[in-house]
Amino acid sequence: MIINAKVTIYNRRINPDTKKVEYWGHVSSCHYYCENKVIISDKEGGGLKYADVYKIRIPEVYLEGYVPPDEYMKLSYNTKMTAWTVDKGDLFILGEHNLRIKGISDLQKTLRPYGCVDNYGDNRKGGIPHIRFGGCR
Repeated sequence: MIINAKVTIYNRRINPDTKKVEYWGHVSSCHYYCENKVIISDKEGGGLKYADVYKIRIPEVYLEGYVPPDEYMKLSYNTKMTAWTVDKGDLFILGEHNLRIKGISDLQKTLRPYGCVDNYGDNRKGGIPHIRFGGCR
């Protein structure tokens, strides 16, 4: 698998003290691909609609500290947490970032490709072990 980028994944956690959602970032090397989708819509006034659909794969060699989503949710809240995951609803941005974000609107300001994870797969049992996820803006 060709490594052509770095991605910062922002995991969602609920702070037990404030009951607010917080995001914690993790940077990883990855294979990144963007596909431009265009459709003609007859709903909501019709017209041409388009979106960038991102496909990201992280090879097993770059998965240090990774835990599956169900195990990640069982971990106790800790501001120095080194574990990370990829789950539906998490946010990502292309490149290496150390931003403290409160939501996707903070990623919009960077003018970098970003999105919300809407699909995820653990493919560590095949010939090229990796996790893959994708999403769009």
